[in-house]
Amino acid sequence: VFVNFSTDDCLLTRAEAKIMMDDYNGAAADLTLWQNNMVKASFRKDLTPESIQTFFNSVEYADGMNSTIKKHIAPAFEVGEEGGVKESMLQCVLDFKRIQNLHEGTRWFDIKRYNIEIVRRVMGADGFPETVTDSLKAGDPRRAVQIPAKVIKAGLQGNPRNN
Repeated sequence: VFVNFSTDDCLLTRAEAKIMMDDYNGAAADLTLWQNNMVKASFRKDLTPESIQTFFNSVEYADGMNSTIKKHIAPAFEVGEEGGVKESMLQCVLDFKRIQNLHEGTRWFDIKRYNIEIVRRVMGADGFPETVTDSLKAGDPRRAVQIPAKVIKAGLQGNPRNN
């Protein structure tokens, strides 16, 4: 059964909307509420725009072999400078949404909207990445869902692909 949306998902979407409207305190309150619903009491903290920015500025951006919760984002809309309060708060929302929507397939919408690069790695026996096998960068034609083969056979040109 697929639930179209949950209260927690709506809360994160509202937090994202508040960030886009520069209501950082309101967004932090929503993120705190989500966190309080999701983590053990001993890990709970009241989140503020400052604490979120401080935390995310202490995390390196993910790249090739280094996977972290912080990704370079490059949407078609304004998100402020890297390391700024708006971008840091969006990083927090994206991370919380990644956790909230685990195994539901809805992360793809954030990946496309924010042009997040996806890297495929071969993991070694020690649990660390050995090599990067592929990456899906912003603007890669594979980001568009392919038209069904039956429609392509009927004469409609398929979406471009990298071969």
